[in-house]
Amino acid sequence: MTSPAIARSARTIDRRVVHRAQVHEVFLTDVEEDAGSFLAQLPSSHAYFCDSSSTRYGLVDILTLMEACRQAATAAAHLFWGVADDRQFVLTRWRASFPVATRPRYGFEPVDLRMHVSLERPQRMRATLTGGTTRVSVYVPTDGETLVGTLELDVRYVGKEAYQFLRAGARGGSPVPISTMRTPEDVAADPSQVGCTREDNVAIGPPTITADGGHATLRLPFHNRSMFDHAQDHAPAMVMVEAARQLVHATCPSAPAARSLLTEVDGDFGTYVELDTSTHLVAAVREPQNSRLPLTTDVQISQDSQPAASIVLAFDTPTTNRKEDRP
Repeated sequence: MTSPAIARSARTIDRRVVHRAQVHEVFLTDVEEDAGSFLAQLPSSHAYFCDSSSTRYGLVDILTLMEACRQAATAAAHLFWGVADDRQFVLTRWRASFPVATRPRYGFEPVDLRMHVSLERPQRMRATLTGGTTRVSVYVPTDGETLVGTLELDVRYVGKEAYQFLRAGARGGSPVPISTMRTPEDVAADPSQVGCTREDNVAIGPPTITADGGHATLRLPFHNRSMFDHAQDHAPAMVMVEAARQLVHATCPSAPAARSLLTEVDGDFGTYVELDTSTHLVAAVREPQNSRLPLTTDVQISQDSQPAASIVLAFDTPTTNRKEDRP
């Protein structure tokens, strides 16, 4: 019997509500305002979101789930909590946990999800919501709604003039570049070294391996219409997480791209990562390592030798057969 939730996943919601320019990049299919939730359908074939080690194991990738959650959190801000359309969303931290054991699998049927969204620790100025922590719990809407995992985002909702003031201050008054004007891209690392197959999806330059990890420069693939779906004046957090994952896969022997899958993300974003500034990533495996625990790594991101972001990544090894249940 078809779930009522799945039966309603027949279209996508307005792309503008999830801050996407292209309809085919929208995952949300329906809004359940009374329940505080959304329905989503994930792509089973996609040039970016299906180009990862997870997909080659037949599993939905964590960054695909994180993007679905980001869309749900963004839509909830506009549709549930009254955040105006002209507000800028400034992400300062996000935490995601999607264990391999509960990850949805690709098969002959689409991957449908239900995402419950709640607002915690809201910040207000008079009656206007200015920020807070959004929590998204992801379920498979069949068999009693199995919990897939959770994501939390700390976000500020900033007016246009205040945002322009912040950006000008961060750059010392110099003009703000736009991603649509920043071409061509820098030299890419070998895609097979970082866990993908397409150079379009590579977010770091050729890496250098060190005793406990490695380092590389950030590569921004501006023509990648998933990473840069619309004009950006800084590098998005999703691109930072992808670059961090790729660096770990390429330089940490315990997490080769063909074997370990990213399961947890804890990222702090202290400042904007500029498009026209040299950005460097350094990865290191946390010690001591316990063979019974997931591999955990720290990735520090700096620009012009100044700290910009810190991302902790945890990896686990899938026990499923590769490409099992793939059509």
